[in-house]
Amino acid sequence: MNNGGRKEHRYAACILNPERAYIEIDTGVKIRGNIIDLSAGGLAFEISGPSEEIQAADSIKNYSIEIVIDSLRIVAGVQKAWGFFQNSASGSVYLSGVRFDAISRDDRLKLYSVIERIRELSLSGS
Repeated sequence: MNNGGRKEHRYAACILNPERAYIEIDTGVKIRGNIIDLSAGGLAFEISGPSEEIQAADSIKNYSIEIVIDSLRIVAGVQKAWGFFQNSASGSVYLSGVRFDAISRDDRLKLYSVIERIRELSLSGS
């Protein structure tokens, strides 16, 4: 029986407060995105805002992000796995998934502790 590795298992980040759990991408302008889900191998996020900012985020393939969860900050080099635009009532939204490419050992340990926290909250139903 394959239980799936934790690296591949994604945890929904909707449990976390979006004002205190987000990513930042610097494309010359700091772009903030909401974390959709998170795993040890990568994450998915969404960005809404001015079209040129969203286009800038879509055009880059390998970049650095900063994951912010409460007072915790994790910096990771990432590689874009997928991305697409979706229209909503409030305008255009960009959805993307990235794989962690480079992350320090200390930041990886921080990431694992965040994932464990999300997993525990998910299991407890809170």
